[in-house]
Amino acid sequence: MDLNMDKCHYCGSYTTNSKDNYYEHTMYGVVKSHLIRGMGYTYIEKKIKIPRCESCCNKHTNQFSMIEIPIFIISFIIWIWVFTYKVGKDGFKFISLIPSIGISIVITAILSSVIRFFISSSEKSGKQESDIKRYKEVRELTAFGWKINKPAKSEYITDKDLLKDSPYRKD
Repeated sequence: MDLNMDKCHYCGSYTTNSKDNYYEHTMYGVVKSHLIRGMGYTYIEKKIKIPRCESCCNKHTNQFSMIEIPIFIISFIIWIWVFTYKVGKDGFKFISLIPSIGISIVITAILSSVIRFFISSSEKSGKQESDIKRYKEVRELTAFGWKINKPAKSEYITDKDLLKDSPYRKD
């Protein structure tokens, strides 16, 4: 077995990552809270690369674009028809494009989220791309206080939320 081979985090198969198939995620470490608690914080970022095989890379990057585009087009056509013939009696007006695009984006987001849920819950699809909590480096970083997601600006930061001494800390 080649020493350069990593195990794909998502399916467990070995990969040489010759195409640099990694999922890159940014983790955040809060290093300082502002003088008045809850008024802000200072953080540092660390990018980690999670290995994945070519198959999982293709599945995660190409899985939904072929679903979202047709949903948007169909929704847009339906809403442009509704605003042209059902709401407006004078035929097509340029102003009807704005609500048609907005509603189509919302419908596409909702339907694609539902489709993603059902696809990701099936046993064949494996882990979602954002499922990184069990990856070794992520577990190590979270033990030192790193956060998987960036804290909200209004989030109340206490001393226990601050980054502990870590070999990963960059000052």
